[in-house]
Amino acid sequence: MNGSRPRTVSVTLDDRARVPFAIIGVLLLLSSVTVVGVLESRNTPQADVDPMLAIDRTEPLVQSELREAVLRATDEAARAPLSTTADTPVGHAIDDPSESEFERYLELLIYIEAEKSLPTAGEKIRGDVETTVELEPVDWNDRESIETAIDRIDLDVGDGTLEATLDSVSIHLEGPNTQLRQEREITVTVGTTLFELRERTQEFEEQLETGFMEADGYEGFSRTLATRLYALTWAKTYYDRLDGDPSDRAFENITPNDHTEVLANDAVFAVQEDAFGEGAADPYEDRVMSGAAACLAIDLGDDIVETDLEDLETLCESEYLFGDADGDLEDPPTVQELLLWLLEDHVEGKQELEVHAHPFAEAAFAETTAFGMSDMESEFNETLAETERFDDEYLDVHYQDELGNTEEVDVFNNILSNIERVSDGAERREELTDSRSNIAHANIETDENTIQHGSLPRADYTEGPTGSENHSYKGSRHHVVSSGGADVTISERGDSSSSLERDLADIDIEFQNTVQERAKWVGHENASNETVWSDETRVEYTASFTVSGSFATDSNVDRSKDIETALEEGGAAGPKTANNFVDAPDKAIEQLFGAKSENRIESRIESQSRSILSENDFEEAIDYETSGEIDLESDDIDDWLEDELAATHLTVVTQVEPLEVDLFEMIEGESPIYEFESRVEQLEDELVYEGVDGEYENAPDMTRVELRQRYFDNLYAWIETMGEIHDDSNDAAGSMVDDLFEGPNGVLEESVGFTQDVIADSEHVLDGGSNRKLAKADDSSLKEDVYITVDGAPTYLQLEPVDREEVPAVRPEGVGPVNPENTTHAPLASKYENEVGFPGAPVIPWPKFFFLQLDAWQVEVEGEYARFKTRTTSGDGSSTDSTTYVRENKDVYLEAEANIEVEAGSVEAIEFKNSVPVVAFVPSPKVLTRGSPGIGDIGKSENKTETWNGVGPNLKGE
Repeated sequence: MNGSRPRTVSVTLDDRARVPFAIIGVLLLLSSVTVVGVLESRNTPQADVDPMLAIDRTEPLVQSELREAVLRATDEAARAPLSTTADTPVGHAIDDPSESEFERYLELLIYIEAEKSLPTAGEKIRGDVETTVELEPVDWNDRESIETAIDRIDLDVGDGTLEATLDSVSIHLEGPNTQLRQEREITVTVGTTLFELRERTQEFEEQLETGFMEADGYEGFSRTLATRLYALTWAKTYYDRLDGDPSDRAFENITPNDHTEVLANDAVFAVQEDAFGEGAADPYEDRVMSGAAACLAIDLGDDIVETDLEDLETLCESEYLFGDADGDLEDPPTVQELLLWLLEDHVEGKQELEVHAHPFAEAAFAETTAFGMSDMESEFNETLAETERFDDEYLDVHYQDELGNTEEVDVFNNILSNIERVSDGAERREELTDSRSNIAHANIETDENTIQHGSLPRADYTEGPTGSENHSYKGSRHHVVSSGGADVTISERGDSSSSLERDLADIDIEFQNTVQERAKWVGHENASNETVWSDETRVEYTASFTVSGSFATDSNVDRSKDIETALEEGGAAGPKTANNFVDAPDKAIEQLFGAKSENRIESRIESQSRSILSENDFEEAIDYETSGEIDLESDDIDDWLEDELAATHLTVVTQVEPLEVDLFEMIEGESPIYEFESRVEQLEDELVYEGVDGEYENAPDMTRVELRQRYFDNLYAWIETMGEIHDDSNDAAGSMVDDLFEGPNGVLEESVGFTQDVIADSEHVLDGGSNRKLAKADDSSLKEDVYITVDGAPTYLQLEPVDREEVPAVRPEGVGPVNPENTTHAPLASKYENEVGFPGAPVIPWPKFFFLQLDAWQVEVEGEYARFKTRTTSGDGSSTDSTTYVRENKDVYLEAEANIEVEAGSVEAIEFKNSVPVVAFVPSPKVLTRGSPGIGDIGKSENKTETWNGVGPNLKGE
């Protein structure tokens, strides 16, 4: 058979079902050729891009760029922390009373950085498909456009973190067949110490401005400076007073400005540490303070400072600090050591001061009785001279007529106000009269019960008159036909009770009226008006009152005790037969009822008889009050009361043991004067109620107790007042000095050797290599082991102006660090005024209370840093992250576009102005005749530096 054979291969299988390898190879070859042919015949492939997936892929890139933008913005905000907005569109946009200006400023910085960097977050996906990122541009001349940009950033400040949300980021996807634009809200969180640095810097600035009277404890610059000023002031004044040459005082000026400079800088460093953390004070503190404190020690003089002044002179000249001196120098004394030398060598243990209760008791007696000094002397001098406790010399000084310089006390704070209040003997109260009045005063009240017996009559008008169909009822009224008169009975209780709260009198009232009701009907259709009369009825009214009184309610006596004779004359106490409270019932009745006689009350009721129909009418006719107060006539027993109180007073001054007080105790810790309180208390109950056996004899007996109690109350008040006066100065001098002795913030805390090491290795110190403990910032979830350092320029705020050559940070006002112009800068100014002047004023301008002499100084300080930086660092050394917060006087411009800056506002330098009222007092010549009497500068004076009211940038240098 002829024909074409099909292109097939016959495969014959053997009976073992095996395929030859050659056949398998042929089949594989044919299959490969087929696959290749199919692939080569396909069209070019096209990528299938999901638009949303592409945008989602771009979003993390946007987040990354936004995160970097936020970090750059926070760094910029730290370098230029805007504090005042400018009169520009940008400044107006930032200035929003309802929000934090600083946060709005930061939001704008973030938007500026984001606008620059977010467009770089776009990417090509495949082929011609790409994404782009856009932000709405800002019109820098349009306030609303700038505000919109600010409002698109939302900040959430956490502990060391900042969450920033940027609203409406436009991500655009574009390809050959696809175009898509989507608005996304992007949120990032970064770790930053910007807000903590800002908060601590603001706290530092606030503490610098916190005034003495505004602060609690030792908070704030004024109180911190006060601890140092008080310590040094008291040391100087006590040295001169106790050990100085009467003809040549060691300190003619107690608070010179150069000493204030040293103490003020030490206080500033302490406030720095308080605001920024332990060990955060400027690392150059030791270098600058060592020489300054050494100069202070030298200025105090070798008669006082028991150390080698030659070494200190070298240190003062700063040669030793910079390694120019040869040999070993002794460590300089700390401020605490200087003060201890003064106090321990010239005060403590040198002389015991015996303080008697006598002056306090006499002050209380004079205040209670209004005795003058001459009265006191004539009353008690001779008697006291006969006792073993008081000699003639003491009494002569005690009763001297006047003290010098009392008119010089200028009351300028609460301390001196208290002193003036105590010393103002001309305004002592008439407490004898007050005591009698308090006892002769009573609160009164009445307990009443009024009853109407019987009902008012009723006219029978239910059916009306004859022909009532032609009448209409118009109403009825009761009328008093006649009155039977009022009967009032007053019964006084007398001394039926011994209580100070008792019933005084009973009043019973009876009254009757004859009453008739009249009902009126009006006639119609020629019918006449008709009146229907009820029968006449007698109505009786009764009232009973009990008038009670509570005596001596405003007094200080024990009112739980009874009184034997009160509403009658008599009683054993007093110079004569006492009237007591005999007029209490009459006065109480007259006060409550407007009359004390039965007839007058009866007449008043009867005059209103026609209006008495109800129980209320009856009460109104009686016309009484339910409570009131009365002042009774007191007995004229002033002379007797004075004699009785004088006996009590003599017992107090001779039996209360005096205090043995070391002079050093008088200037530290709580005033020992308070110890008199417990000693007086031991006698109080016994003397106040002397002669009262269970109950008071009569009203004079109560008055005597009242006066004694007032005397003791005044005695306690004098003890308290003198103790408070002592404490008001000692808390700011003695106890503050005591705290200063512990050395937490001393001027010269460390030895010269350590200081030399610090200065020689300043770089190591700045890196935290010294023994100073670095202050830590708060850790956050993104930052750990963050440390704070402080760098002020100048480090030491001196009274003399500095220029840029001395302090590179000095700049003209309003310019930044890149401005090369030179100028002068006044870092510190000081002023003081000696309010009293030598020899000081008596603490109490009352000779018998002349324990101490007082003087006062008002010390004022103002300062400004040229630049103040705080820096946080974190990391392990190989990688360090830092933020620097800078406060200096400069304008703030924002780089809105390339080569275009817009004014936002300005940054203010750290500046402050504060004052410290310094009060000090020394033992008077009355108790110690040694040393140089008096306290204060030689003559009243005011002294201020040339830079006063002119701190900060000054005139440009030549």
